[in-house]
Amino acid sequence: MTLKSFSIFFFLTFILLNLNGCEPHELLEKKTITSETLSIVTINMWGLPSYASYGTYSRKERARALCEHLKTQLNEDPGYDVILVQEARGDVDEELMYCGYDLYSADYYNENSFLEKRLYDTGLLILSRLPASKIQFHLYPKHEFDYPFLNLNQPKQRLVIEAQRNTDRGVFLIEMNHHFIGKITIGNTHLIPNYFEIDLPLLKERELELREFFTTSIQFSKKNPLVIGGDLNIDENADIFDQNARNVDQLWIEREEHFPGFDYSKKLDRTCSFCTPYSSKLNYEGRLDHILGGNNLIAIDGKILFKDGLPSKKYKKNIIISDHYGVWTLFKLKQNQ
Repeated sequence: MTLKSFSIFFFLTFILLNLNGCEPHELLEKKTITSETLSIVTINMWGLPSYASYGTYSRKERARALCEHLKTQLNEDPGYDVILVQEARGDVDEELMYCGYDLYSADYYNENSFLEKRLYDTGLLILSRLPASKIQFHLYPKHEFDYPFLNLNQPKQRLVIEAQRNTDRGVFLIEMNHHFIGKITIGNTHLIPNYFEIDLPLLKERELELREFFTTSIQFSKKNPLVIGGDLNIDENADIFDQNARNVDQLWIEREEHFPGFDYSKKLDRTCSFCTPYSSKLNYEGRLDHILGGNNLIAIDGKILFKDGLPSKKYKKNIIISDHYGVWTLFKLKQNQ
């Protein structure tokens, strides 16, 4: 699907939804932001099937709260230039269509999207206020490992892991035009997680996905400034909560081998993006969500987002929007720091 045809599809979808009696959405005007910086956010929206988010607010309401927040950042400086979203399933992508940003879904560029027996889509979105010039989705190859945990008598855990295993995973890459920096490449991914101590095959699969992420992103971007991010499920501080920490930490170290010189905000050291009331890691300092910049980019600021939740019009209070917090990083060209 070309950029032009996608824009036509988006417009027609907007008209049809409103003609069919759905709640109308205003079309927001994007202003030109003249900042020299590049502002990036990543957020996993916990869009797994309902059994995985039981007892929380619905995906629709959580996505609406995020959308209302994004509207406040659309024309701010720095605001958010690009938002990387993972697990944008169900109502999530539908709600995020109306936040004022251009929305790009990896599933429009994933050939597997048209397979009848396909189980789970990529869940990857990129929202941007910068114009796009080239788009690519690269599907990670599946590897046949022995998964002993699938024989365990734990049906709910089996269901979650099989869903993760059968999800279309890959890297979603977009070339964009920044008014000051010029051509830039943005990459979004969600690497397969690790669930059990005996689950070394998933750890190996994530290592292979990480290498594919690196290789594909570099080839696509060439020498353009490159920002890659998403839910990498690797943690530079993993040794303080996971018995597989030595292996997990090694993946964080390995990223420097593939992306030499890529920078991240040191303000995010010893912070946690997976310590929400909905996650199982409430008491450790660690981060599974990352944003890295390279090819002449340097991180000048960063922080964890949405720790206090976001306002919900329906519930008239702040709600936690995911089992992950958001991560924000601000980049600048090295020669202009």
